[in-house]
Amino acid sequence: MKIKDYICSPSAFQGGKYSIISWSILGLWLAVVLFVSYHHEMWRDEAHCLYVALSADSLWQLPDAVKNEGHPIIWYLILWLGYQAVHTPVILKIVSIAVGFIAVLIFYRSSPFPVWFKVLFLLSFLPFYEYTVMARNYGISMLLFFWFASLYNKKHEKPFMLAFVLLLLANTNIHSTIFVCLLVVFWIYEVVFIEKYSNKRLSYAKQLIFPLGLVFLGVLFAILTVIPDRNSIVLQTSGVSISSVLSAFFQTIIHPGNYYNEVFAGLPPIARDLLIFVFAAGLLVSPMAGFLLFVGAVGLGLFFSIGYSGALRHQGIFFLYVITLYWIVCLKIREKKDFVPFFMPIFKVVLYGIIQIVLSVHIFGSYKYIVRDVTKKMSSSKDFGVFLQENKQFHDAIIMGEPDIRLESLPYYAKNRIFVPRNNKFANFIKLTRENKQDLSLGELHALARSLSVKEQKPVLIALGHFGLSEQNPPFVRHEQYNRTFSWTAEELKWFRDDTVKVAEFKEDVKNERYEVYLLQ
Repeated sequence: MKIKDYICSPSAFQGGKYSIISWSILGLWLAVVLFVSYHHEMWRDEAHCLYVALSADSLWQLPDAVKNEGHPIIWYLILWLGYQAVHTPVILKIVSIAVGFIAVLIFYRSSPFPVWFKVLFLLSFLPFYEYTVMARNYGISMLLFFWFASLYNKKHEKPFMLAFVLLLLANTNIHSTIFVCLLVVFWIYEVVFIEKYSNKRLSYAKQLIFPLGLVFLGVLFAILTVIPDRNSIVLQTSGVSISSVLSAFFQTIIHPGNYYNEVFAGLPPIARDLLIFVFAAGLLVSPMAGFLLFVGAVGLGLFFSIGYSGALRHQGIFFLYVITLYWIVCLKIREKKDFVPFFMPIFKVVLYGIIQIVLSVHIFGSYKYIVRDVTKKMSSSKDFGVFLQENKQFHDAIIMGEPDIRLESLPYYAKNRIFVPRNNKFANFIKLTRENKQDLSLGELHALARSLSVKEQKPVLIALGHFGLSEQNPPFVRHEQYNRTFSWTAEELKWFRDDTVKVAEFKEDVKNERYEVYLLQ
């Protein structure tokens, strides 16, 4: 086989030198990811999940620990189990990279796309950075989407395995839960209306009803885990009306690309709308797949509209869904099963033209994100941790922070106890519930620090992320996320300055985990 044939072939592992080339590509990919991860400073969203998981003393307490977290349980479960094995917070990076590598291995080995297409995907920013270097639950979605696609043609032989994959996928993040429901619809449609698999009741139950019942339980568990109670200050369903949902629904149908500004960065809104329609049109060879692609874009967009707006990591789930559907349809075409030949030219243009262009843009994004991560600080916590380790007088110091969320990644780098003033307790993560005091003043913060110093007989360091307080004109108040406020008076500011000394400042990070550190005297 010539190198040109290898590049254009979907078989990446064919033995001999071409298998060596494939493993070399994967090895190089992994080496770059490890290098970037080594330089990557963990930030609050990453560390938060680990310490939420570790707040559970046992697996049975994990569902209660993740209540009001906004995510299903799988990521927390993996982190909890991993930490029991290695007892180091580095488990965050280990698990994230391992999951990402398995995902790209499945994609590179099993997907029906040509090798050149696979390489483009591997170098794009979702697998190369966002879902591997950034240690969040979204990399698990990538793994499970690809695992599902690789198993789909064996749905009659392994229906329960396929259902189990969807159950896991539904419990990674609520965005994936939406797409699980649509993949189930596709599964039912193909078995009942296209393949007409069997009229025998027992076989029909084994092939469809029982497996999909398992998926239903997984989706139900995910939804029950994610739904906030009245104690949450992040997401409440009480403010959502039927009229607002309908308005958002029709708006999203007309403009399906409105909420995908980061995963399709650089495109104006109308071009993003057109791109969604083009993705769906490419699947006219399998009309139900094209329809469900469009429904998925609208469904996730609607969630962004009435729930919370999506960042790159959230929007990227939709692109994984697109790749998954094209993967499944490619296999159907290869096996000459239920496709419309008339639309094959459109399918090829979209898959190997439009999606190729999208991946090429994503590769540029990879370069941008990787260079930023290697050359800049994602968080100040690593430097703060080094500062605490290098200064013996602060080895047992108690740390207080305001805004409190800026210190959530510090436990990854330092063993100092952290006192959360808005919750009036020691904790390694912030629980955004009504116990978290909405309004806090500098005087209250100062008084808590003084009381803590007397009670614990330890140095108290205050990491204050509100800069330039003396330069601000009245009213003396700062507004934070989730309608929280921080206020002060001239007297409180003078008292604080007289009673503390600034010992360090950390203001160079990307993710706004910046603060000045004051020692209470």
